Amino acid sequence: MNSEFDRCLIEQVRTFLTGHPGAPIMLFGNSSIQLRDVANDVIMSDPEWSSKKSNSDFFLVEPEQGNIGIDQIVEVRAFFSHRPAYGQRKYLLVNESEQMTVEAANAFLKMLEEPPSYLVIILTCTSVERHLPTVRSRVVSFSVSYPTDLVKSLKKLYRRESRHVLAVSAEDYIVLRRLLNDPESVKGILAYLDTMEQMDTDALVHRVFDSGTEDAVESTLVRRKAIAWLLKDLSEGGTPSFSVLETLDTRMKKSGKYFDHLRLFASVVRSILRDLSLLNSTTRWSELLNTDLIEWLAGRRPLSSIDADLLWCDRLASMNRAVLNNRLVLHRVVNSLAKHMRKTENRR
Repeated sequence: MNSEFDRCLIEQVRTFLTGHPGAPIMLFGNSSIQLRDVANDVIMSDPEWSSKKSNSDFFLVEPEQGNIGIDQIVEVRAFFSHRPAYGQRKYLLVNESEQMTVEAANAFLKMLEEPPSYLVIILTCTSVERHLPTVRSRVVSFSVSYPTDLVKSLKKLYRRESRHVLAVSAEDYIVLRRLLNDPESVKGILAYLDTMEQMDTDALVHRVFDSGTEDAVESTLVRRKAIAWLLKDLSEGGTPSFSVLETLDTRMKKSGKYFDHLRLFASVVRSILRDLSLLNSTTRWSELLNTDLIEWLAGRRPLSSIDADLLWCDRLASMNRAVLNNRLVLHRVVNSLAKHMRKTENRR
């Protein structure tokens, strides 16, 4: 599944590799799954590519138990010590390369300094700053943008039901890929998402922590929907319910994944604030993602601080480290939306 941008990028990378044999490259972006797909497409665009090469001239390195360790790098050394069995190139793909341990990164650095001309090294990375500066300086980087043209295609494919999936697909490449490749598999969950708009606050809180399905994509759709409508309920009066926030705080602590939940809430708030800003600054309504909330967003004018709140939520959603006071951050995330949601007629 490639977007028009991906196809252009693949051609650009292939042209670069043809003119610079042995030059290591890094693909960086927001989704490790998307980056891996693009990297694989770059490799398979080699005119010499075949099933034989995939077995003998291709080596994939991915994190094991959260890290890429020195033992995996040792295996890489053995891989590139021999010339290709077929054709002119061997390919090494290091997915989520930022997960290398310091020891592994230092060992890998030695390979980057003088790679053999027949070896194509491709790194994928969602957090470039986590790499050693010496590693970053020895690769040619290509930015992989999110395939927004594919998100737009969901409107034609799902029609009215697209209001349930546009926003989450713009945030999660795995969901986008499933929705485009296997629309029949999500028909049941789309019908359920329709009913969630009528749920009360307690039911929405429950679905944030228990989606009611074991399927990963369906679970993401349900949880994202629950958070969006819960934020709407919490923001209706301009001041979120303290008791509901306390319930969320307790459930997040009990889950053992407090910061993961915070980042998800921040991501949804960021998306809604972005749409609110668009509604008040442009006529390009086709760019709106939270179309299930359009009636609520229309008629509300954000405060002048919306850009600062957008930036803060964006930073939080992108953070890899936990914050010091989760409870205070939870309150700020929810209030970042609520304060902008007072009706226009109440603004002075």
